[in-house]
Amino acid sequence: MGTQFGASVNATLKDQQDEINRKLKALNSSAGDVALDKPVQLGTLFNKPDACAYGMLMSLSSSGKTKKMVMGMTLLRVQSRILFAYTYTEYKDESSVQWIRDTDEHWADAILQFNK
Repeated sequence: MGTQFGASVNATLKDQQDEINRKLKALNSSAGDVALDKPVQLGTLFNKPDACAYGMLMSLSSSGKTKKMVMGMTLLRVQSRILFAYTYTEYKDESSVQWIRDTDEHWADAILQFNK
């Protein structure tokens, strides 16, 4: 999964940006268009049986404002299905990455425990 995730990030960033903007327009949002830029992969956040998570840091711009965001993508195998869970927070320092790692692992453990 790590190899596939890494190879597809840059190739699909524009598609993801377009999808966000389509959904915002469908919601009649007053927010301006969103621009995603400069993704930096943070690698594997955790890896255990039936769950793993990967992190990314990227700039998000909208309405003339730009913020650095940390994203965690967790993959879970639950009842013979794959679930994706995404977690985001504004990047302030290394503690933001640690928060994503801890939060994703906590949710993964809780979801797996509940679905035993």
